[in-house]
Amino acid sequence: MASGIARDLRRPGAAPASAARRAGGRQRHTHHHVAPDFGRIARPAARLVCMTSVPVTLCFLLRESPGNGPEVLLGFKKTGFGTGKIVGLGGHVEAGETDAEAACREVLEEAGVVVLEQDLLDAGSVEFVFPARPEWDMSTRLFTTRRWQGEPGESAEIVPAWFSVDALPLDRMWEDASHWLPDALGGAKIDVVIVLNDDNETVLHVRNYLGLGPENRGTQ
Repeated sequence: MASGIARDLRRPGAAPASAARRAGGRQRHTHHHVAPDFGRIARPAARLVCMTSVPVTLCFLLRESPGNGPEVLLGFKKTGFGTGKIVGLGGHVEAGETDAEAACREVLEEAGVVVLEQDLLDAGSVEFVFPARPEWDMSTRLFTTRRWQGEPGESAEIVPAWFSVDALPLDRMWEDASHWLPDALGGAKIDVVIVLNDDNETVLHVRNYLGLGPENRGTQ
């Protein structure tokens, strides 16, 4: 799942908030681009497989590191579902939030970094299907960004760390990550369904995969 969000329920009645509204005067990491309107983008076909799936988001910060090439910000999960694993930054979409708003809020809560909605790139989606526990089914919207404010810091839930995109710690992540994360970080737009075994952790099979090149990112 590349995250520890499957069963980490948010505070009941928590008011949705966009991290974009909390942007301060901190230094920005900048790569200019024209961002799509995520409020109007239709979800890919894979997201429609389970109509009762819980909507969640993942956001991957990317940077170029001298001597190490492209790096991605992941995190060591300290509490809750997935404790001890390396996961992506993300969580549930609250009532009244867009996927983009949720992604920005989660990055702020988990790593103390401000990402603006217009700086997100749509990396597609992954549908997680749990035949043994259908109430766990998740529709996960993926984003990447190369622009943010602040430096990542430890939170109550996550210890963030940078990893080389060419040497991802897949052996310390959820098993499904190997089926889509390298492609997502490499610029493909993901549309994939992951069906889990009865242990709710290992992958039974992957279906409906569709990868689009970087020139198609941000479009449907």
